Amino acid sequence: MKSKINFLIGSLIIFTAIIWSAIFNRQSDQSFHLYMLDVGQGMAIYIRFPDGFDVLYDGGPDDKILAELGDVMPAWDREINLMISSHNHADHLVGLIDVLEKYKVNEVWTSGAIHTTETYKKFLQAIDKSSAKLSACYVEMNGRSSLPCPSPDIPNGKISILYPFDNLTGQRPENQNNASLVAKVEYGDTSILLPGEVEKEAEAEIAQHYSDVGADQRVRPKSDLQSDILQSPHQGSHSSSTADFLQAVDPTDVLIAVGAGNQYGHPHKDVLARYKNMGFNVYRTDLCGRIEVMADLNNYKIISNCPK
Repeated sequence: MKSKINFLIGSLIIFTAIIWSAIFNRQSDQSFHLYMLDVGQGMAIYIRFPDGFDVLYDGGPDDKILAELGDVMPAWDREINLMISSHNHADHLVGLIDVLEKYKVNEVWTSGAIHTTETYKKFLQAIDKSSAKLSACYVEMNGRSSLPCPSPDIPNGKISILYPFDNLTGQRPENQNNASLVAKVEYGDTSILLPGEVEKEAEAEIAQHYSDVGADQRVRPKSDLQSDILQSPHQGSHSSSTADFLQAVDPTDVLIAVGAGNQYGHPHKDVLARYKNMGFNVYRTDLCGRIEVMADLNNYKIISNCPK
């Protein structure tokens, strides 16, 4: 009996040590992390800065997001500082509803565009039931700020809204994809562009706006758009990733969120060929599973299980 008690006590001590070791390692992690989560046919991206500020950009098509967040967030953390919904299609939106029901979310950013679907209505209801502050984001007419969504105060970090250029609050756009909330995430020298599902029309508008050229007061520097890493717009659809847009962003790496055997044929072979011809490194969740970007103030690396 005594030996059994000693065994149980020893096991408890070891278990406690493992837990505290994990907690210490999480708390002492001074790296930036971005995870393109493996949620199947849709997209969800979780971002965590070294100070603990975290962001969820889209939530995927179902509750797979909960298991994914359980893997990448500290076990004790049930709070998300900022949720960003790129647009109102279910393959990006449904998981956000699950997160709102299971986590404390402090703030939600959208483009303000509305939709008539039941999924969108449930999303608004979930926000209403939570304590989250809801903001509609857009780039102000003078092109110099994104109101009412300024970047949170993050040491060595920044989250900028680059599109849409107009206040879409209460509007139901015919093309929901082109109402995507485009965000640029920066930490130290690393930058990542998250364009949601913008298509060629919006891409052209964005590329022209961030061009250094033109008399329009809304034109902003190219550097505001240029990024080291690009989230492939619209899962690599042929509707997006135009050459002009890609040249304007000028990434080194492209991350594609797509499920295996995508029914729409994403990513399109022509888009993949364009990425290859332009010299981009490509990472896909259907081939690699979850994809992680890890950065310090000077450099970043991409961690994945992509086939060689």
